[in-house]
Amino acid sequence: MPETQYAGPTEGSAEPDLNPYRAGPSDADQPPQRLHECASPVLAISLLAAMHFLVDTAAGTINPLWQGFEKHFGVGSGGLLWVAICWHGASSFSQLLFAWWADRAPKRWLIWVGPCVGIVCMGLTGLAPHPVVLALLLVLSGLGIAAFHPEGAATAGAVAPSRRSRMMAIFALWGYLGQSFGPSLSANITAGFGFHALAWSGLAALLALMALMTQRRLLPMPPQRVTSSSDGARGESRWQDWALLLSVGTLRIVPSIGVPLVVAYWLSDQVRIGSIQSAFMIGVGAGSILCAFLVRPQWERAVIWGQPLLAAPCLIAIPHVPPAWLAPTVGVAGFMLGIALPVFISFGQQMMPRHPRAARSITQGVSWGTAGAIVAAAVWAAIKLEARPQLFYVLAVFSFAAGLLSLRLPRVEEQQQ
Repeated sequence: MPETQYAGPTEGSAEPDLNPYRAGPSDADQPPQRLHECASPVLAISLLAAMHFLVDTAAGTINPLWQGFEKHFGVGSGGLLWVAICWHGASSFSQLLFAWWADRAPKRWLIWVGPCVGIVCMGLTGLAPHPVVLALLLVLSGLGIAAFHPEGAATAGAVAPSRRSRMMAIFALWGYLGQSFGPSLSANITAGFGFHALAWSGLAALLALMALMTQRRLLPMPPQRVTSSSDGARGESRWQDWALLLSVGTLRIVPSIGVPLVVAYWLSDQVRIGSIQSAFMIGVGAGSILCAFLVRPQWERAVIWGQPLLAAPCLIAIPHVPPAWLAPTVGVAGFMLGIALPVFISFGQQMMPRHPRAARSITQGVSWGTAGAIVAAAVWAAIKLEARPQLFYVLAVFSFAAGLLSLRLPRVEEQQQ
């Protein structure tokens, strides 16, 4: 399949090239990726990783509870899917708005205020007296979580720009670990103490976040972006690039969102649902570990298109394996999907170096919301048709399509370190 060549800066342009991955005449004298590295990258990325763990633990809390909330409110099976759509939309589509806003002026406070709102509102869902109140709390929680991610990812990339993919992989890894811990935590505490126990877990997470806030001075300030009318001429923000990133991101995230949600409506035991969802997210996290320490820059492009193709057979096998093999099979599928996710986020930032937050919000945020709406519609249709296990075949098709479409991504010149 033919590949498009990514447009570089035009000769004689008065505007400097801000892409830290593209070599230039002055690189030998003063490498740009060394200019913004913070004094203590290890402490900075550790702080960001801990925050990401807390935020995504809160985000993963709701995953195993949909059927439980439906019984709690007395609605039929699938009666809260509209709430799930509101939740995914608020936590994803709004990321692009926060990114657009923060790319124009410093918004460091979003790193702290966003998680506070997200954690508090998620904890209060256990006290919601009505589905509408539950929806409002999840929308507010989603907005808080969405506010954190673009700024957090841009800051992680600024910790060590010469090792951006590794920093992004570490940052993403702890988010996946949080998403793996959240479902098991919420499933077990609500099974033992009821939904009101979510408020106590939210309070504990808030106290942990406040402790981390005392160390915020360790974080670097990511470069800011001021819009210019020359962007379109330079080709760095062409709508084709944005559309391609969104399309590839949506296709690859459908299975990542779909497996936990399909499991939530396929199985009946809430504790087992949480354990299987956690196995999937542990697999995604393990894939991120492999990405961080073993995937070399020259392999990244092959990883982006190859891993979704390898994940498709695992997704097809899920409804056919014996119960004892369900968790390992789901974990392997998560592993295959997880390897490529940090690389794809880093790739998006390289494609659009003047919009690092917007690039992240497209590859994970808007793509996440679009994929969430697709998955919710598919689950609703499967419930009506009584074909819930067959949804894994649909997820496999999306994963396979993601691998094929990734071959159309442009090449981005990188400066190898």
